Amino acid sequence: MKVSQLYPDKWLKAAHLQGRTITVYIQKSTVQELFNTQAKKKEAKFVLYFYKAKLPMVLNKTQAMAMVEVTGEDDSDNWKGHYIALSPSLAPNGEATITVSKPELERPSAPDADSPPSEAPEEETDENGDAGDGEAEAESSAWIKHGGRPDDDDPDYHG
Repeated sequence: MKVSQLYPDKWLKAAHLQGRTITVYIQKSTVQELFNTQAKKKEAKFVLYFYKAKLPMVLNKTQAMAMVEVTGEDDSDNWKGHYIALSPSLAPNGEATITVSKPELERPSAPDADSPPSEAPEEETDENGDAGDGEAEAESSAWIKHGGRPDDDDPDYHG
């Protein structure tokens, strides 16, 4: 049995993107108290849930500020319904991270954003919002179906 099967990731990491930039639809944003392993205390973090994604994303400060720039919204309650592009990159400290940017193409309509995403359990994170030790297996890219965008042929799409 693979370790990644016994201990699956609970949060989106750069390795899940497998070197690709993807466009996702924000279904929900929350603020959660998560344990920061470096600061050794709980901290409030923004958490994004995406349409058809299995893993939510914990935002660090840089990613949260990028969300304000990309969405034009300082209030995280207004991030729901926006499309964003997620790209794997390196943080200034050399650690793998995810860059949040404006997508190249936006869809004019959206799925039913009121359908509740699955809630993720509390997890320890580091200053980058990354949880757990080690990198994800390449096969864990199944964290999202169909590129994370609503599709007109998708029965779950209510645009």
